[in-house]
Order: sequence, then C-alpha cells, then structure tokens
Amino acid sequence: MRFVGPLLVFGVFGGSVLLAGSSAGCGGDDEGSSSGTASGSSSGASSGESSGESSGATSSGATSSGATSSGSTSGDPPSPVTITNETLTVAGQARNYLLAVPKTYDAAKTYPLVVVFHGQPGNGVGMHEYYPFEKASGDEAILAYPDGIGSQWNLFDPPAGNTDMRFVSDLVAALKAKYSVDRVFADGWSNGAFFLNQIGCRLGLWTAMSSIAGGAPYDDPDGTTRCTPQGPIPVIVIHGKQDGTVPFGGGEDTVYFWRTENGCADTSTASSPAPCIAYAGCQAGKPVHFCAIDNQNHGIWTESAKAAWAFFKSIP
Repeated sequence: MRFVGPLLVFGVFGGSVLLAGSSAGCGGDDEGSSSGTASGSSSGASSGESSGESSGATSSGATSSGATSSGSTSGDPPSPVTITNETLTVAGQARNYLLAVPKTYDAAKTYPLVVVFHGQPGNGVGMHEYYPFEKASGDEAILAYPDGIGSQWNLFDPPAGNTDMRFVSDLVAALKAKYSVDRVFADGWSNGAFFLNQIGCRLGLWTAMSSIAGGAPYDDPDGTTRCTPQGPIPVIVIHGKQDGTVPFGGGEDTVYFWRTENGCADTSTASSPAPCIAYAGCQAGKPVHFCAIDNQNHGIWTESAKAAWAFFKSIP
C-alpha cells in the first residue's frame, strides 16, 4: 500500500477542514453528534459553520479554576468525576484546559491520565460536552481536555518551537506532579487526532493512543517519517468509511504507518467492539487496532470511548 498521507494532511488542514471546520470542530456540530449515519461532506461543512461552531467554540474554558460542575445533565446518572476549568502558564501565556478527576480519587492509588484533544475549531470544554470520556472510564481515570491556540492544534512546527506541544508536555508533567498518575493515554478527533499522532511520534509522551478521524504523523513528501528515537506506540485507529472531511484513506494510512512502525503483519483477527480488528505479529506490548465504521461520517463513532478505554486498559 502506498502512502497518500502527506497530500491528506496538507490538503485537509490547508483548506478543506478550515471550511468544514466544522466537522473537525469543537465537538457539538450536527454531523458530529449523529449516531453514525452519513450526512455527506457538504452538510458537514454547513453544520460546522453554523451550529457546530456555536455549540462548542463559544465556551472559552477560561473560568475560575475553582469552578466545578457535576458533568451530568438532567436524567443522566451522577457524574463519577469532578470537573474544573483550569489554567497553566506556559512560556508566559495562560493556557486553558478542562480537568476531570474521579470523585473517589485516592492518592494512595495510581490512575491513568487520558488527554483528549478537540478538533478544529474547538476547545476542551466543547470537546468534553461532545465526548465525555468518563462515560467509558468512570472513576478509573483522570481526564484532561486542553485548548489549542486559535481553536486548533499546531501540526507543523517542530517540537522545539511548537507552543502547543510545549503546553501538552508541561500539562502532563504538572498533572503527574499533582496526582498519582502511572500511565498517560491520548485520545483525539480530527485535527486533535493528527496532533496526538505528531506528539506520539515526536515526543513519546503516550503509553498508548486513540486516533479518531485523523491521520499519521507525516512531515516528508514521500511519507517516510519514522518515529526515531521514540519508537512504536500502541494505537487504536477509528475512522468512518463515509468521512467527507478527512477521507477514509487517512485512517488507512494511519494504520499502515503504525503497523510499519510497530512491526505488525497485514493479517488481523476480530476485536471488540465490532467491527474493530487487531493486527497480528506486532512487537510485544505494541498492538495496532483498526475500527473501520460503516455509514459513519466525520463525527465521533458512538462506541469510540468504549473502544479506546478497553484498548488502553489492555496495555501494561
């Protein structure tokens, strides 16, 4: 299989996602909130520019760090986490993030940290409203939903000068210093999925990651990027076959990239939940799973958090 990723990355984030920005948005657009029925790329763009933007990107996430909420709406069971809107000063700039800590948090125990990345345009508050990961992880994980600068993530500047990468690195360090964190996982959608792939390859922060409707960490025109010295990372890739914003080929290329990096074969077996698969022959402890979802557009598949959390829990 040949790589087509460089064209996808630069084409999508150089133009079409900015128009669909939308779909790759803050996590509340009409297309994204569907249960998995395809609405087509044109309707995705229109819903992102109207209802999608207002439903997520208007929440700035800049409220007092002491503000808390239950994270549940009327009729939902009580939230297992306490939610606060926090700031972290990085390179002289206050950066916002939503933090969700189990109400049963016990400093004598260890917890995984899951960092969840929004799409473009978007922010952590809107992404959490759209994709509350605690519905899968319950009170077993600490969650952080950071805000990218300008409602997006910097995919192209190298780590040394990339303020978004610096923010995420400092955020992980700060949360590990404050809480009993033993592993760090990443989950992200669209622009956020592209970004977590870049971080995984360049910085090696993640124990494992879940990439939803995004793409592999390319930077070379021929798509030969290798993650040296970071090496293989366990990854689950989730992509809708009817995605009109980041085409399904982007998901296939992401899988191909990490299968190559992790030394996997091209054969696979069924995994849970259906229709996910697990590739054979990967390096020990570095699995690659792929969930190719029929009739799914650019929105987040309803089983994504469940699939990601099960995958994360399987990693030593």
